[in-house]
Amino acid sequence: MTEIEHSLLAIDYVADFNQTDYNRRISAGLVSSGWQQEQRVVNALGLRCDFEKNGVWVEVEFGNARSYYQGYVKFMLAKKYREARLGLLLCPTNVFAGLLCELGSKRAQQDVVCERFSGSTESVIDQDLAAIEDLNGGLDRLVSQLRLWHGGLVIEPGHFAGWSLGARFYPVLYMLTRVGAARDWGTGLPLKSSLLGQMSRLEVHHIFPKAQLYKKGYERSDVNAVANFCFLTKLTNLNISDTRPEIYFPQIEQSHPGALASQWIPMDPELWKMENYQAFLAARRELLAKAANEFMLDLLHGDDSVLKAPVAAASAPTQSVVAVPVIIGGIDNEDEEYELQALMDWVTAQFLPEGSRMYEIVDPNSGAPIAMLDLAWPNGLQEGFSQPVTVLLNEEAEVHNLANSHGFRYFTNVEDFKQYVLHEVMGEAL
Repeated sequence: MTEIEHSLLAIDYVADFNQTDYNRRISAGLVSSGWQQEQRVVNALGLRCDFEKNGVWVEVEFGNARSYYQGYVKFMLAKKYREARLGLLLCPTNVFAGLLCELGSKRAQQDVVCERFSGSTESVIDQDLAAIEDLNGGLDRLVSQLRLWHGGLVIEPGHFAGWSLGARFYPVLYMLTRVGAARDWGTGLPLKSSLLGQMSRLEVHHIFPKAQLYKKGYERSDVNAVANFCFLTKLTNLNISDTRPEIYFPQIEQSHPGALASQWIPMDPELWKMENYQAFLAARRELLAKAANEFMLDLLHGDDSVLKAPVAAASAPTQSVVAVPVIIGGIDNEDEEYELQALMDWVTAQFLPEGSRMYEIVDPNSGAPIAMLDLAWPNGLQEGFSQPVTVLLNEEAEVHNLANSHGFRYFTNVEDFKQYVLHEVMGEAL
């Protein structure tokens, strides 16, 4: 705790510093004291905590309440799988958050700090700081405070109604697969991180084949619905190919009883038919939500009080169905994901920031996400000296126009972007 305090006190306030600037200085201070950065919470997942040392896990959070929840979940996972002794969430003071909001509004008008703290910045952060003033049980009190604002941690079927690999609950599906009892449909083996070999690498599988759905006239958002995704080994994915579920599901169930149910497949054969695709999605969302809530309950050692909406929230009028915003754009398939990862590796090899994958553009008034940019540098590749840029692969003109209207220069292929980096950013001769 003393090291953290000293690192923070050593950072001077600079009027034109943004969140990235302060993150760098916090990182430099803690790393110099022996803290490890970007530590995996669960080895099988990509979920990471900002810093760790001697069982103390730290998240630096300038974001909104949704980000606070994510930090809380990371701490619970670290306690369960990494023997964490303490989880520490570092948040800005009310004055500091207000200054960052003002700076962010001037620069991009979409800084995520403003979502929770807009309008009543001082009163809301004062309440949060009061909740954690006493370290004994402070995190639990903060979560209770956030539940009053959000209305509980229960995951609804509608949360799985997104689409593309950029959907917010796509990582939840992957997490459930890796830490649960999900089994491969070709081998019947659990899909744990101990799987080895090139053909054992997990791939995204479209349960109802893309080609078959497009033939039936379904839109891209329906074809790439999160509820139509599961994870299989490469070999199994290749073997299934574009076979319809009504054909290959019975074969899997006969060869490996229970393997379908382990991946939250509704077991009514009528739902396996192409004409009942939407009903299948609805049924699977129910199963995914149930599994996610059971996983959360396990992390909480059976204490469901955190999941439930508090009395103050429960007494307010609520909608029985979760409203899912229409978000355009996003990474559509694994080929795009690999191409973008290779580009990120190339950019970092030029000693430039790797960028933000699946970067959200939000409505400046409501704070709701309206578009997902495949790979973006919202502060430019040379922060403060170059314009915001984004790479958009196979996106519609609507996404291009939206990115442009929010101040981004966009590129629709990797090679053009690389030429921009080399000649306009790094100044190499043509």
